[in-house]
Amino acid sequence: MDKKLTLETKRLILRSFKSKDYSDFYEYISDSKVNKYLGISHAKNSELLKSLFKSNLNNPFCWALELKSTKKVIGDFHFDNIVENYLAHFGFALNSVYHNQKYGFEAAHKIIDFGINTLNIGRIRAISLIQNKASIKLLEKLNFEKEALIYEYDFGGVIGDVFFFSITYDKFLQN
Repeated sequence: MDKKLTLETKRLILRSFKSKDYSDFYEYISDSKVNKYLGISHAKNSELLKSLFKSNLNNPFCWALELKSTKKVIGDFHFDNIVENYLAHFGFALNSVYHNQKYGFEAAHKIIDFGINTLNIGRIRAISLIQNKASIKLLEKLNFEKEALIYEYDFGGVIGDVFFFSITYDKFLQN
């Protein structure tokens, strides 16, 4: 798959990360309102953040969410652990300044549509800490179904209770 794959919505350009995006990435990923739900231990650790950013640069299925109006990167959405024609893990982070403005739904819907209709992924899975009400609401709005509650799950070095969600092709078509 082409690393330069770009998707577009009404207000966003969903594109691969560029080196110049690091300051925007740092702004949202180091924000405690955001990183407390990402399972990132020590989010102010600059080496860890540089490593995370580098992994985003190298992931062909990680999209930077760029506002068309300002060219500012306000978050990232990604697929990981893709098993061809079967399963992918979906994750996201959004700058807290842009919460409650429907950017998350706009980007997620476009990327999930791409995953299901272009990559032919049959099931997309997401994990959310149970305290992350905004992400749970977004996943439910996208027709993800809550499949399990796991207690004391290791969520990227943070131990917490999580919900597992998933969506299938048929369920996505109902959206």
